Amino acid sequence: MDLYYLKIYFKNLKLKIMKYIYITILLLTIFKTGFGQTIGQEVLNYSNGCTDPTSENGGVVIKTKYPFNATTYYMPTVIIEGYNYGKNQSVGLIVNWYIYHYGSVPPYFHHKSISSYGAYTPEVYLFNDNGFVSIFLKKSADSQYCLSFRVRSWLRTINDSGADESWYSGWTANTINTTPVSTNNYEKLTYENTFGDLKVNGVALFKNGNSAGSFTNNQLLLGWNNTSSYLHSIKTRHHSEVASGNAIDFYTWKQGTDVSTSVGTQHVMTMDGQGFVGIGTTTPTAKLEVIGTTK
Repeated sequence: MDLYYLKIYFKNLKLKIMKYIYITILLLTIFKTGFGQTIGQEVLNYSNGCTDPTSENGGVVIKTKYPFNATTYYMPTVIIEGYNYGKNQSVGLIVNWYIYHYGSVPPYFHHKSISSYGAYTPEVYLFNDNGFVSIFLKKSADSQYCLSFRVRSWLRTINDSGADESWYSGWTANTINTTPVSTNNYEKLTYENTFGDLKVNGVALFKNGNSAGSFTNNQLLLGWNNTSSYLHSIKTRHHSEVASGNAIDFYTWKQGTDVSTSVGTQHVMTMDGQGFVGIGTTTPTAKLEVIGTTK
């Protein structure tokens, strides 16, 4: 009788062990395929050793293993997060792109985007680096002293298949002192974040003001009905030596001239660093100068 129960015991033990092995294999499979596609695989850890590029044209190049000419129409997500000690700012960047390549059409970045959930927002470029996509974080006028970050990434293709596993290994990052030599398909990314009601408990800083005499950058855009249409804009100009070179310029969307998706080009008013206000002119020479008819 004891031998009988002993056989039953070992049989049940064997079944339990097999069950645990099966569950372990299942969990490992989920972590490898499921979670790897959901939260991203860590592909790189980087620190520049507390050095700083010697040129404003330098920066950090992240060399991915995503092929530039892939025919699988892949759409990767790359997350860069860390800390820039030189600026005392957190790093949180999300980069996406889609390379279009069909038939005789050469591959190119058809869609590309970047958003930030950190304080450090460097100029970021994508380019074809000897057949692979590289990401360039340009120093510009900022500091990259003691810059460190980790990179996570995953992707889906247009037919909803996963990536080649080899694409997740062999990533590198290096500090360079000049613009990347290979500028093939060199594309600058434009930051875009969408919010609902924005409440700022402190100071809102817009850092992309123009130099004196330039009207290129818009610092604040006002759109219609939750869209990016019929945009009015506010721009600023900055000069360290001449009061008149510092100004705030107001523009509105102009019917018959501007298309619905463009930023308004109708200059309305300028306020400059001398305390002068100009209507119809960007270079007022009196407390109030109006170009045109008044009533």
